[in-house]
Amino acid sequence: MNKKSPLDDAKGLGARNAALQVLQAVFFSERPLYDAQEKFISKSKLDPRDIAFSRAIVMAVLRHLGEIDTIISNFLRQPLPVRSGPAELILRMACAELLFLEVPPHATVSSVVSMADKDHRAKHFKGLINAVCRRMAAEGKALLQALDGPSLNLPPWAWQMLVNAYGEDQARAISLAHMTEPPLDLSVLAEIETWAEKLEATILPTRSLRSFARSSAWPI
Repeated sequence: MNKKSPLDDAKGLGARNAALQVLQAVFFSERPLYDAQEKFISKSKLDPRDIAFSRAIVMAVLRHLGEIDTIISNFLRQPLPVRSGPAELILRMACAELLFLEVPPHATVSSVVSMADKDHRAKHFKGLINAVCRRMAAEGKALLQALDGPSLNLPPWAWQMLVNAYGEDQARAISLAHMTEPPLDLSVLAEIETWAEKLEATILPTRSLRSFARSSAWPI
């Protein structure tokens, strides 16, 4: 019987591993996002909180990719080589957690270094990953505030196409909409006030509940 590593039981590690599998499928194998999430997250044995955390990591990386890559580049002398495997994706996940999901730095750094250590290619770069993550935790938010997210998070051709078609102000508004995490609206049959309190949700005029993801609920 194979012994289970203590790392397998670490808080949030299963969610992070699932997110990494999705991102590898999208970036390395060019699989559609929906298919990758269905295979590695929806059909996994993760509990609902882990599933939500995993999806949040994936979407934060994809929505803020331009900002994330710009920030990471500030802490690397040169791009990571192909032989580093998923090391770059692990750094992108770490940046998404630290700057957009507000995960405590100690939880993020410990987990992503563990993930790198378990990959035969990325483990050779775990020291670098650790150092970059610590610098992102300390300096990343200040760098983020100086970036123009709307133009960075779209491919240059897409940004220019929107500017040409609608003008820069409208192009910026469209890009900001793409970057925004939509709320989750739920309909309940009874005890709406009770469920609103449990879910920390707002009761809409239609008597539906509107809930936003909260970083305090992440299984870190």
